[in-house]
Formats: sequence, C-alpha cells, structure tokens
Amino acid sequence: MVPSPEAVRERFSDTDVDVVITGPSTSVSAIDSIRRADPSVPVVAVLDGDTRPDEVLDAGATDCLPLTDDPATTATLLDRRIDALPDRVGDGDRDDGSAVLQAHVGALTALLDEEDTLLGVFDAEYRHVTVVGTAVTDDLAPETLEGRTLVGAWVDPSVEPYLRAAYDDALAGEEGTSEFVIDGRPVRVQTRPVPGTSYGLVRFDPIVGVDVRPDERPGNRERIERLRSISRELDAQEDVAHISEFVVERVSELLDFDACVIADAGDETFDVLAATGAEPYTDTGPLTVDDGIAGRTVAEDRTFVIDDIREETAAEPTSPTYRSAISIPMGETGVFQALAAEPGAYTEMDRKLAELLVVHAAHAMARVRFEEALTLERDRFAALFQNIPDAAVTYVIAAGEPQIESVNSAFVRLFGFDPEDAAGESVRDLLVPPEADEDAASLYEAVEDGERVDAEVTRRTVDGTAPFLLRSVPVQSDDDRQRGYFIYTDISTLVERERELERQNERLDTFASIVSHDLRNPLSVAEGYLETAVDTGEVEYLDVVGEELDRMRRMIEDLLTLAREGEAIGDREPVALEAVAQRAWDGIDTADGTLSIGSLPTVRADPARVRQLFENLFRNAVLHGGDTVSVDVGPFDGGVYVDDDGPGVPDELKEEILEMGVSTAKDEGGTGFGLSIVAQVAAGHGWDVVVADSDRGGARFEIHFDSDPNGSTRPDTPGPNDDEKSASNSDAETTGSHLDDESSGSPSNESTALPTDDVSGSDEGASPPTEEHRDETDGGESIP
Repeated sequence: MVPSPEAVRERFSDTDVDVVITGPSTSVSAIDSIRRADPSVPVVAVLDGDTRPDEVLDAGATDCLPLTDDPATTATLLDRRIDALPDRVGDGDRDDGSAVLQAHVGALTALLDEEDTLLGVFDAEYRHVTVVGTAVTDDLAPETLEGRTLVGAWVDPSVEPYLRAAYDDALAGEEGTSEFVIDGRPVRVQTRPVPGTSYGLVRFDPIVGVDVRPDERPGNRERIERLRSISRELDAQEDVAHISEFVVERVSELLDFDACVIADAGDETFDVLAATGAEPYTDTGPLTVDDGIAGRTVAEDRTFVIDDIREETAAEPTSPTYRSAISIPMGETGVFQALAAEPGAYTEMDRKLAELLVVHAAHAMARVRFEEALTLERDRFAALFQNIPDAAVTYVIAAGEPQIESVNSAFVRLFGFDPEDAAGESVRDLLVPPEADEDAASLYEAVEDGERVDAEVTRRTVDGTAPFLLRSVPVQSDDDRQRGYFIYTDISTLVERERELERQNERLDTFASIVSHDLRNPLSVAEGYLETAVDTGEVEYLDVVGEELDRMRRMIEDLLTLAREGEAIGDREPVALEAVAQRAWDGIDTADGTLSIGSLPTVRADPARVRQLFENLFRNAVLHGGDTVSVDVGPFDGGVYVDDDGPGVPDELKEEILEMGVSTAKDEGGTGFGLSIVAQVAAGHGWDVVVADSDRGGARFEIHFDSDPNGSTRPDTPGPNDDEKSASNSDAETTGSHLDDESSGSPSNESTALPTDDVSGSDEGASPPTEEHRDETDGGESIP
C-alpha cells in the first residue's frame, strides 16, 4: 500500500527528519509521496537491478545508489552520498543540483548497457562527487574514487597529471579521449562537461586485446609504497648533509642508475652535497653553474629527462660512460641527477617518482635550514637577552596576568631574585609593591591587549622598592599564548639627580629670599646708624654699624658654605671625635663657657666637615646659653650628642630648626644657617640629626650614625651621665625630627627646605634707630 502525502507529512511531524533512505523494495509512487509531503527533505534511493535510476529520480529522489554484492561497500558509498547532500533542498534551489542529477541519470542509465564501465561526476577541485559502475583496476573503483580527488585516491602518479589535464578540459567545456596504462592495464578515459553546471563527467573503459610490456622492476604500487616510506623517514634527518646522503642512498629503491648526485649551485661551481661512489663530476673537474643540463635545470627550474646524452647539444657530459639522465631542480639552487650507462633508461613513471622524492627532500631541507636559522636567531637573541645591561624578563599571559618564564643576569643583579625563584611567578605578585598595585593592573591590561607600555614605575627588590623605566615588548609566539619581554631600566640615579636638582633649586630660592630679606635688615640698621653718625658727628654710632656689617659678613660666609659645599664630603679617613670636638671648641670665641667631652668613638669621615659640624653646634650653644654656657659632648648607643644648659628649643620649632633661615635669636645676631650647616654635614656622611631637650633644660642635638658605621670604634665604657642621657634620648626620639631617607639615611630633603616668611622675620625700616632699637639688635658675638 502506497502512503499518501498527508500520512507521510503526519509521520514527519512526529520527528525531525534530515534525510530519507528508501530500499530496493520502495516503489516509485512511495518516493513521489515522500517528496510531495516535504520537498525540503532529501531522498536517497537504493536500487536493485529491476528499477531504473531515471524512474526514481523523476519521481523526486535527490540521489540514487545501485545495490552492490558487498554490504560494506554499499554502506560506504551510501555514507559518502549522504555527506555530499545539501543541508536542506528547496523547490526553487536545485538549478545546479538538478543538472548534476541528470548527469547521474545518464551515468546510471549507461550502466544498464555496459557491464565493464566506470563513470563519475567530478567538481572543479577534481573531487569525484559520484562514481558508479564496475571496477576497471584496483585504483579505479567506486569505493576508491567516490568522495576523493585524483591525488587522494592515489591514482598512478605517472598518469595523474594527464588525467588532471583532461578534467580541466572538461570543466572548460571540451570533450576528450585518452588512453593510459593504469596498474598495468590499458584503459580508455573519456571526459566531457556537464552542460549548465560546474561539473564534468569521466568514463573509464578497459581496452581489450592490447598487451602491455612487462616491467621487471618492482611494480608501481610497490615503488609508491617505498616512496611513502622514504618520505616519512626524511622527517627524522637533522641537517642538509644527512638528507642528501639519505636520498642518494635510498633512491636506488625507486630508480635504476649508475651514478647519482645532489649538488648545490655556489657562486661559480656546483658544490656536491652527496653522491654515489662513482661521483659524476670528478672526471673533468668542478662543474660550473652555467654548464650542461645541471645548469639549465637550475636556471629554468624544470626537469630534464635525457634519453641519449650524446645527442643532447646542451649537455656537457663529465664522463663518456653515461648515456641517459634525469635532472630535477631541488629547491632554489639545488639539483638532483641520476645517470645511466644505457640510453633511454628512464620512463615517465621514473620521472614522476623521482620528482616526488626530490620535492619531499627539498621540503625537508627547507625545514632543517629554517630550524637552523631559527635556532641561530634564538641563540643570538638569548645572548642579547642575557647581556643587555637592563633587567629583563620573558613573560607569558596566564589568567589575565603576565607570568615570568625567564630572567636575565641584570635582573638578578638589580632585583636580587634567583632565576629559579622568579620563574613561574606572577610579575604582579613578585615585583609590584602594594602602593603600585592599581597602576600595575592598568598597565598589565594594556599588555594583555597587545599594546606596548613605556612608563616610570616603582618595583619591589630584595632590598626594598626602587624606581624603574618599564618597557614592554610583545612578540609573536609559536602557540596561541601571548608572550613578550619586560625591560626594566634602573633610573634611581636619575631620580636622585632630579631630587638633588629640586634641593638645589630650593636652596637657590632660599638664598634669593635670604639675600633679599634677611640681609636687608642688618643693612637697613647699618645705614640708619651710619646716617645718624654723619648727621651728629658722634662716632660711637659707627660701632653699631661695624657690628651689623660683621653680622652680614657671617651670614654671607654661611651662605657661601651652604652653596659651595652643602652635603659634599671629601675623602674620608679615621677621625677621633674627641680631638676634633676639642679643636672645634678651641677655634671659636666661647667667652667663659665650659666644655665636657666623654669617651667618643672614632669614625671614618671628612675631618674638616666634622669640625665644621661641632663648631656650629658650639656657636649655637654660646649664642643661646650666654658667655657662661656649659656644653657636654658624649656618646650614646648609635651616635654622639651635644647638649647645653641654655634655654633649649621650643617644641614647635624642633622639626624645622635645622632648616635654612630658621633661628630663635635673629635679634641677637643669629643667621639661621649654622644648624642648617650641621644638618648638611651630617647628611653628607649618611647621618641623622635629632633635636631634643637636655636633662638640664637646654638643647640636645643627637648625631645618629648608621647602625654599624664603617670603621667606627665604640667605647668600652659609657660616657659621663650616659644613664641619664639615655632616658633623655628616648624622649628626644619621640619628640624630635628624626628623618629617615631610604637611600642614604639622611635628612637631606628636610635640611634644605625653603623657610617661611614668618619664621625668617620681617624687614626693618631705614630710619635712624632709637636706643631701644639699638638694644634689640645688639646680640652676641657667636653665630648659631
């Protein structure tokens, strides 16, 4: 009973149907009902000998397949037909497909009249879309051709290019007939176009009654298998020399020859890479690159098969022994030659096999040359990577962040991490300090996007953080992972220079302020008293003028000291601080003051600058403590101190008293520079100065050395009153301005800060001073 289209449509509604396959017992009417139920569903009909292909195709079958005796073969061909079907077939979308079906109809119908015929439909890529009929040879059968190209089906390589040419003619609209020997059997091949389509039709028929000359050499199929084996083994050769020797050794499995050579064209002559024991180029000396068939082979980049060398005018035989030759270009400058003693030794099959072998060998040579060049380039780059002066790491992006793969020697030197510890670590986790994490995240996002990064960054080293110029260099990778280089240039010296320039600029600004401001006050006073002396004729006013001029001189000297020397330190040598402190006290006007010196250490320092430090501390004590001031100099754990019994330093000024221009006794002759010089000298040596209160109510200045000063010698016993001083020291460190510079341990930045106007005082007018004014400006004779 034939189902109605409605019944078929209802059946289709219950499931998703991709293709319908009908068996040999399915009637043409049933196929028609299926197609009318849903024209978009492809139908493939399997036929027996009683059903004509054109009947089922006219009924609407998309394709048809004759039933074979072997179920496995039928299943294989059916799978290929299904794979070749379009996803869905619509009523109005079968123009080219319908023409192909008509070609199928013609091919299948022809089978009804021809038993030993093989027909196939092929496309523009030489792929056999459909093949039906009887096997003509082992290679020419439905199961070996359908779904494959000529190369994929491993058609006899001596015939394949000719078949390809015939297929090209058919696709171009021309018909043709050729005869070949395929697998030892003569075959007639007819090709023609399929009108109105981009397909062609091929027909293979065996030629009966023609004998083929037997070939005593191994059969073509066996030689092809040997070629495959040789080609696979070529991949194991490591360099050009081994490849050349391997080919010369193994080519005898494919060709008969009396001599074989592989040579490469040098500047003037061919260089032999490998040859048989009877090397063909030795009898007449080196062969020049322009000579003979070898030269033409390279120049014209094509194969020459010479049946008789004696009749070849272009040939320049190197030995009369050889009569025939095959010469094949090998890469850009190489040549392969096989020579035989008898004429006409090489067939078309020999040429094809030799060409295929040479192509594989040339590819293998290109591979090893590329690998050698790549290895050399990598070695050079690795040497460059290891020897550049900047720290560098190779990174790979993993989980969105750069991960270290390797580091160079400069990285180890600058960052201090061992290569084994750095490899595999996240760049962010290993090198980025917490305060720079947010900026680093933005930089690494740009790196992940393939951008180049060039930025000043702060990175973590084993010794702390340091400034670097970071540059990223993304590189191409053999896999899909993002790789590149991070290059870190140490700019700590540059940053320090910038800071020094900033300090110098601050000093210049301070000098300018002092010259225009602090020097104007004593100058105004001197001018006023000088004018009064001239007007009154009373010379005692000139004493005040002299004092103000002396104050100006001291200020200028201090300014020159700060400007010329600053933190500069000369050659260091062992300095006994007790002796230097005593000479400093003896070298200044201390009136009736007294000095007590405890057991002080010996340090490596600039003796002249250390004496300058003590002199300014002693002047400061005399200025503020008066003519009878008592000064103590003693040691504490980590440094020495100088304290007095004067009025001390107010708490609100302890943190800024060491700055230039700051003084609590400007009206008594203080310049505001003496303690700044103390801070500069200490900073130049890498020491800190802390201002505190002494036990006697005066000022205490502590000079803190390094925790283990180079070359210093600690006293075995504590200095005078050291127990009492240690308690004072604890308070001083809490309330004082103990600055800590990460690079030098010095308060260099603070010691050169620009003073404010209300600290440095205000200008005085130039009117003649009163006696009250005279008393206010008559300070001591020492400079603080």
